[in-house]
Amino acid sequence: MEFELWLFAIKNLAQTYEMSQVIYSQLPQGEKDSLKKEYERSVGGAKSSDKSKASGGGSVKKYEELIGNFLNSMSVSERFLERNSIRYIRQNMPASPDDPDEEFLLRMFINLELSVTKVNSCLKYLGMPVTAAGELKVDEFGQYYVQNTLPSGSGYGAGSNNRRPVTDGMFIEFMTGGRWELGKLRRDADAPFGCFFAGSGGEEFHINPNGLKVRLRG
Repeated sequence: MEFELWLFAIKNLAQTYEMSQVIYSQLPQGEKDSLKKEYERSVGGAKSSDKSKASGGGSVKKYEELIGNFLNSMSVSERFLERNSIRYIRQNMPASPDDPDEEFLLRMFINLELSVTKVNSCLKYLGMPVTAAGELKVDEFGQYYVQNTLPSGSGYGAGSNNRRPVTDGMFIEFMTGGRWELGKLRRDADAPFGCFFAGSGGEEFHINPNGLKVRLRG
């Protein structure tokens, strides 16, 4: 992940990609150096240690650049929607209940705003580094956690002995059927394993979580 993308997607320096660059350019040199060091320590370390990225070679770099380009273009769309929000339109240009054309266009605009927000959230997620990777475990209290195998300094923290808790509803990437899936862990006493994974596409994965290969971003 490029430094400029990291400032926007991870540090949330501003609401748009372009504005984050403006703010960074106006910071004192000391703060700039501090951000650079934090970037190299977190993102740089995670990239070099993430085996899944290493196996992808140069193609992963191309995907990261593509995500950055998408984020750049999406920031323009978000800025447009901020200035032409649903709230503003409803207050100042309410659709007439007697005009089906106005009502139709308002509904289409609402769908557009929701779609842009969803796409941007997905891109920001993909722009985050992997901060924990390993097997999903459950302790004696029934709490799930990842036994982090990323080396110290690669992002989240303390190295291979670090435990990263996984709470109900947290986004988690898990390996099943030879491919990575994205979903949320959901506890369910009626499920075969006491829980299931709610996939990002609406599907449910009823698989044994104990020992499952997983990774977390953030």
